[in-house]
Amino acid sequence: DRVSTQSTWDKNQCYSELLRVLKPGGKIAIYEWCITDQYRADDPKHRRIKKMVEEGDGLPDLESCADSERFFRNAAHASGKMKFHEAWDATAITARNPIPWYRALKPGGFSIQSFRTSTLGIFCTKQFVYWGEKCFMLPKGTKKTHDMLLNAYYGLTEGGELEVFTPAWFMLGEKVEA
Repeated sequence: DRVSTQSTWDKNQCYSELLRVLKPGGKIAIYEWCITDQYRADDPKHRRIKKMVEEGDGLPDLESCADSERFFRNAAHASGKMKFHEAWDATAITARNPIPWYRALKPGGFSIQSFRTSTLGIFCTKQFVYWGEKCFMLPKGTKKTHDMLLNAYYGLTEGGELEVFTPAWFMLGEKVEA
């Protein structure tokens, strides 16, 4: 099974329940949105990026990759029937994966696909949403939602560029036979 738990408030409880219902011999792969070891809580820019990601994507307090791994290991140890295999950043730049994950979010060249994230594309979308809501063609709150998601976009791309955030901290475990 594959599970994404970034919106979970209590990781210990969530992981424990996932491991409880997993069949013996079953494997579980969990990925988390985490702040990386590059994140510095005393850096105002890093705190701003973290807040933009959390608020823009409706997430609880983002944990570090190390904390997520610790919660998973603790739940595996507490169950007594779980073998923790490994954890890694699935977005790491490697020879096999030379393009950073956030590159897909950034405009590059001119194409229909990149228009949506270009300065002009963002401007046009903002105007469409603003006037659509003003003329009652879009529901009230659409602009506010658009602004929230745009804020998340900026936080994600900046967090990726500074390597203080990853959307794919991967952890793998297996439930051993009882």
